[in-house]
Amino acid sequence: MNTANLEQAQVYYNQGLEHLKSGNLDGVLECFEQALKLNPNFAEVHNQIGMIQLQIERFSQAIQLFDNAVMRGEGKNKGRLQLNIPIGPQINQEVSSLPLFLSQM
Repeated sequence: MNTANLEQAQVYYNQGLEHLKSGNLDGVLECFEQALKLNPNFAEVHNQIGMIQLQIERFSQAIQLFDNAVMRGEGKNKGRLQLNIPIGPQINQEVSSLPLFLSQM
């Protein structure tokens, strides 16, 4: 992966975060999709999309994206991405399938 792709992926990620702040989910997902095309191992993007999936109650997709984020994390950040998961009866089944790494965070 070349440096230009990594830099452009970061630009798309930053633009996606700006869309997130303004509540433009279509813009967020478009930017994050572009970032992942340029850098499929961009852990923070997987994590952010997982947070969006969690908010719209797509729990299985969120868990998969969190798993992707942790597996793609690098160095000291590996396994240390922000995961704010609400625990409640409606998601107990989904949360029970989370990998062991969540309990170590």
